[in-house]
Amino acid sequence: MQLMHLNLLAIWQQSVVYKYFSTESMELLCEIIALAFNLPNLAKKNILI
Repeated sequence: MQLMHLNLLAIWQQSVVYKYFSTESMELLCEIIALAFNLPNLAKKNILI
């Protein structure tokens, strides 16, 4: 999952859209992406417990 997240980040940084975003927007987007990937994992852990 972490590799997938890093790959998406690399693709995003190379995209044209990236140039139009400030550093703060980028950080917020990273947090949202990380959260989106973590939610299913957290749900699985809670179910297992």
